[in-house]
Amino acid sequence: MRSSWADGEDTRPLTRMGSQQALDVVDLLSAFGTADLISSPWTRCVATVGPYASLGGIDISSRAVLTERAMEEDPSRGRAVVAGLVADHRAPTVLCIHRPTVPSLLDPLLEITPSRLRPQLPQSSPWLATAELLLTHVAHPLDGPPQLVGAETHTVHTRSALID
Repeated sequence: MRSSWADGEDTRPLTRMGSQQALDVVDLLSAFGTADLISSPWTRCVATVGPYASLGGIDISSRAVLTERAMEEDPSRGRAVVAGLVADHRAPTVLCIHRPTVPSLLDPLLEITPSRLRPQLPQSSPWLATAELLLTHVAHPLDGPPQLVGAETHTVHTRSALID
């Protein structure tokens, strides 16, 4: 829990439940054919995608511009990472970030989102629930710019009784 961790936020580990949820998300990421992992280098983010990376033999691309601290200092650099992902037609990619950074990092997606789909994107704090992920579908038409064509949220349903 954030309030009870005495050291820096960058070293705060996952809780026991969070560790189980990181294992439970493996099947979900596999179902979408996730081939690329981009993450904040802070412990919790790396630990969240670590099990999938290990089992899938995928390297985690760590980006310091995605940390909470970096986003507070200069959010444009983190937005540029997301804008690059949006512009690039690539394999399914996971971006593991911190909840407080979600509103700034949604900006590049909002730029390509038709008004009818905007309600499918997170609208307010806490942006996403614990163990919830936002899946976006971006089309790259030959005759135009990328466009968001779908968005959905998914949650792993880890049972706390299994962890106790």
